Amino acid sequence: MNKTLLMVMTSLMLSVTALASPAGKTMGDLLDVPIHTRDGQVDQIRPRSVPLFVAHLETELNELFVFPHHDVGFVDVVIENLFNGEYAEFSFDSSMAAFFPISGNAGFWRISLTLDSGDVYYGEFFL
Repeated sequence: MNKTLLMVMTSLMLSVTALASPAGKTMGDLLDVPIHTRDGQVDQIRPRSVPLFVAHLETELNELFVFPHHDVGFVDVVIENLFNGEYAEFSFDSSMAAFFPISGNAGFWRISLTLDSGDVYYGEFFL
């Protein structure tokens, strides 16, 4: 059910973005951002235990798309460019998907997601 919902949400998101794109411009790609858990000081990849899907939507808007697999309460989001220090903080209710704008400047980006439970997840990607 969750995968079907994710596919429907992604299709809708891409359709809306395509309609909003100026004529002659490409919509861009939806690039998966692998999300990791943080256990103490050891980082481990456990895909089945990560309650969030994150993707970078490469368009003129440059957004990060966060889709929760299930409701985990409020999520605090920190997005930072580790090359130049750009930094933004957001919070959202995980009962629905969220979009977060980023500048699109080149760099090594990190998104950190902290759940109400205190669990921390992160993903890293290059632009």
